[in-house]
Amino acid sequence: GSQFCQGFGGIGGILRWQVDFMELEYNGESDDDFDDDDFI
Repeated sequence: GSQFCQGFGGIGGILRWQVDFMELEYNGESDDDFDDDDFI
């Protein structure tokens, strides 16, 4: 539970971000104006 979140907060944060990102991509019909460089 909380110990996992505290001990692996970085990994959990990345996994959660990936899930949210995939949901946003799924809901978007077009990503022509999306640039991966914005996140580098």
